[in-house]
Amino acid sequence: MPKKLKLDIDFSSDITLIAISCHKRDFWLAMQLNENLKTDLRRMNDLPYFHPVAKELLHYSLFHHVDENSGYSWFLIGNYNPDGKLFTEFKGADFIIMLNSTLSLEKQTELIKKIKEIKGVLTAFQSDLNKIKDLKNFISDLELHMVEELKRK
Repeated sequence: MPKKLKLDIDFSSDITLIAISCHKRDFWLAMQLNENLKTDLRRMNDLPYFHPVAKELLHYSLFHHVDENSGYSWFLIGNYNPDGKLFTEFKGADFIIMLNSTLSLEKQTELIKKIKEIKGVLTAFQSDLNKIKDLKNFISDLELHMVEELKRK
């Protein structure tokens, strides 16, 4: 009988997620983050993601920046679609910042403090990756989307 191999990848050690509650538009938040965090977030085509609850493909706003000094990729992802939240685990979050690196607790605290200082941002908080049920599927979809986006350019 053939053996089945199961690949189980743990993304939680390579990712930092910060949830943001802000009732402003996505492009406004991206501009404010660029000013306050010295990033260069640029709009990408919306991220298509198969929503497990809605059982359909939904689109979420996406901004991207690569920090040349650290090599980190920054993503600002809208958590809202009229048909369903991207991460239902974070009902109060309108946006998610995702970094492809684990920041120290000190750097996370400093980053969250800078985000909270932006007028129009209601709150920002560290997200617990263990609460997100479909994180692996989301990361895979994001990576595929980014490959397609880079091909277009």
